[in-house]
Amino acid sequence: MPSSEFGENLGCSIRRHCRADPSLLALPLGVAEPEANTMLVEHREFKCFSVPRGCPKITHLSYADDVLVFSGSSSSSLRCVMQIIENYGAVSGQEINVQKCGFMVHAKLPSHCVARVRRVTGFGLKSFPVRYLGCPLFVGRRKCLYFMELVQSVISKVSSWRSSFLSHGGRIVLIKHVLSAIPTHLLADSCPPKGVLALVERAMANFLWGEREGGLRHHWIKWADLCADSSQGGVGVRSLLDVHTAFSLKLW
Repeated sequence: MPSSEFGENLGCSIRRHCRADPSLLALPLGVAEPEANTMLVEHREFKCFSVPRGCPKITHLSYADDVLVFSGSSSSSLRCVMQIIENYGAVSGQEINVQKCGFMVHAKLPSHCVARVRRVTGFGLKSFPVRYLGCPLFVGRRKCLYFMELVQSVISKVSSWRSSFLSHGGRIVLIKHVLSAIPTHLLADSCPPKGVLALVERAMANFLWGEREGGLRHHWIKWADLCADSSQGGVGVRSLLDVHTAFSLKLW
């Protein structure tokens, strides 16, 4: 955790927007990042985000068009960050979408410091939870509310197939190769509550057995049994909990 100076630090989330092709971000960003990192660390007026002693100084996290910038809340530090952003825009021709940018500060940061950050950057104040690369970032214990976007994505996909005439075999293929792939990215990087995984699998099961007037059809086989291998009487659907466990082992 950051030191006692954490109240004077903030993280600015910046999303760059390219009017042409998002893939064009890769080349100029790769060239600009090392220079920007050096300028921030070596700039006399820039105050880095406070980290424990012995840890490397963090200035930003970047992937594709999602960027998190970490800075102190002093006017000089903020102006340094904004100047680098402006220089990058002038060279690359890309624009900052102010509507999608924001800054986050410690809850105990004085109001006049918050006003200073808003005035210098022109960004709005945001609070946890936020999403970065499709994953929720939050403080405190996990809540199902933070992961409900995953459940809604699966339900929306199922709803788009509602008017189609599909056999049980066709539904199983869609579950195995489409619906099961939706939470893969999230399961590889986050740990959703078991209740969220249960809601997603329930939506898959409801889609498999279908609907009738007045409600859902009876589920003749438990979902856990369907997740078994075909040699064991299942259909080979992957259990989301098993997928998450496999990804957790891969991290180490």
